[in-house]
Amino acid sequence: MKIQVSDHRQILESAIRRHATQEVAFEIVPDVAEWAKANHIIVTGNPIGTSIPVRGQLPRAVVVRAKLNEEDMLAVLGRLDFRGHWSETRKMRKNPVMLLCHLVLHELAHLENNWDQSREDDCDDWAFERLAA
Repeated sequence: MKIQVSDHRQILESAIRRHATQEVAFEIVPDVAEWAKANHIIVTGNPIGTSIPVRGQLPRAVVVRAKLNEEDMLAVLGRLDFRGHWSETRKMRKNPVMLLCHLVLHELAHLENNWDQSREDDCDDWAFERLAA
């Protein structure tokens, strides 16, 4: 299964607007690492999503890879399962849009709370709280 993120842009932008306290741009890009390099931003590896706190005069941003394949989704679901979010991941397996919303809200959590990569679990919890609202 593959997901075209742009097919769900409206839902994802709505989730960002609903939960962001400041302006946040939503970027859908072919490759996050290449986009980061072209914009002089450092990311580790080639994630399926990232958050960018400041880009000069540009607003904060959530950046997501345009196409997600089954391997990408299973990696996220596996990490969430490992943390005990079985009920949520079961729903996400049936509804990939929920997975996308979680991904976007997870990245937004980094921006809203000024959390670095050491706070991944907190970002997941923050995103799940907002998905349930």
